[in-house]
Amino acid sequence: MEYRPDLIALSSEPRFAPPMYSLILLKASAVSCALSGVRCYLDGHYLLCLHDEDTVTIHAGRHELLNLSFRPFFYNVNLNREVITGEEYEHLRARHGYPDFHLFHTRNEVFCGIVRLRCEEYEFLRGHFIRAGEHIKNHETDNGWSCRARSELVSILQAAENCYLGGLSEGGQTDVGQEFLRYIRNHIDTPLTLDSLSARFHTNRTTLSRRIKELTGLTPARYVLEERLNQSRPELLFTGLPIEEIALKYGFSGENYYIRAFKKRFGKSPLQYRIEGRAARPTYVP
Repeated sequence: MEYRPDLIALSSEPRFAPPMYSLILLKASAVSCALSGVRCYLDGHYLLCLHDEDTVTIHAGRHELLNLSFRPFFYNVNLNREVITGEEYEHLRARHGYPDFHLFHTRNEVFCGIVRLRCEEYEFLRGHFIRAGEHIKNHETDNGWSCRARSELVSILQAAENCYLGGLSEGGQTDVGQEFLRYIRNHIDTPLTLDSLSARFHTNRTTLSRRIKELTGLTPARYVLEERLNQSRPELLFTGLPIEEIALKYGFSGENYYIRAFKKRFGKSPLQYRIEGRAARPTYVP
C-alpha cells in the first residue's frame, strides 16, 4: 500500500483530521481538558478512543502523549464511518472478522471514550505505538510497512478492548481469576506457565486453576491457547505477514506448532483460513 498521511500517522499532538479516528496514549499529571466540550480532569495513564468528530483541548497540567490517527480504510478497504455505525455492522463483523469500534462511538454517563490504564498497560501500548511509528517512517524502504503497521494497530485495538473490559470488572476485592484473564490477554506473547502465573498472583496452582475454570470453563493452559489462537486471527485476515512471524508474535514456539494447534481448533490451517477469509470479503464497499 502506498503511504499517505491521511491513512495513518503518529504524532505527539492531539490533532484531528477527519475522516481519521484517533488513539491517544496519554500520561497525565493534573491535566484539565475538554473532550468534545465535556470538561475532564485526568491524572494517570489513559487511552483515548476518539472518532472523527471528537475534539480534545488540553487547558492545564503536564502531559505526554502519542496520537495514532488512522482511517478505518487502512484496516480494511471496506471500512468507513458509515459502514461501522450502520445496522449491519455486527453481522459484517461476525462474517468477516472486522474489529469492534464501539470504544470510538460509545458515549454515555459511564464511558466517554477514555480508558484508564495501569502503568504496565500503558508501557505495553506505548511499545506498540512506537513500533507502528517506526513502520510508518520506513514506508519508503519497506514494502511491507502497511502490514507491519496494521499488525501493531490490531494489537492496540485488542489491548484497548482488554483494558476497557478489565476496568469494568474492577471494584471491591480483587479477583485473582479476573486479574489472570486481564494479564494473559495483554501478555500473550510472553512465556506463560501455571507456575509463573501462580507466583505472579501470589496464589497456588490449585486455587488459580479452579477460579479460571469457573470463569471460562477452561483450564489455564487451554485458556492461554485459546487467547493466542483467537488474537492471531485478525493478523491472518488483514495482514500479509508470514505465518511464522504471526506464530512468534502470539507466543507459539514455532510455525509448525501454531499450524497444528490452529487446524485442530478451527478445522483448517492458518493459510487456508487466510485465503478463505479474504475470498469471502467483498472487494470494496464505497
